[in-house]
Amino acid sequence: MDRFVRFVWIGAFLIGAVNHARDVLSGGWLPYDFAPLALNWFWSLLLPLDLAAAALLALRYRAGVVLGLAIIVVDVGVNTWFAYETDWMDLFKALQWQSLFLGFALASAPLLWRGR
Repeated sequence: MDRFVRFVWIGAFLIGAVNHARDVLSGGWLPYDFAPLALNWFWSLLLPLDLAAAALLALRYRAGVVLGLAIIVVDVGVNTWFAYETDWMDLFKALQWQSLFLGFALASAPLLWRGR
């Protein structure tokens, strides 16, 4: 069971990395020029952070769990604030998936923590 859970976590972070990579490749580093600079940096840094979380989940369970939870909790919090601040409908759509994964991650983190 923990293999399936780890697969879901890794997949979610790789999907996040692909989304941010697409933005960086099409718009350069800091492509979110519509957002405040700090938010632009945060979203851009999610590319290497998501990749690091996926790698750690594959290699070092506990470090991956800690980094993964930190990323998704902060990401959902920041995105929720910005979505409500700007009324950005596409971000609300993305938040549905992010929030679903956040719930899954919080519920399954103890299983991964005990893994190996």
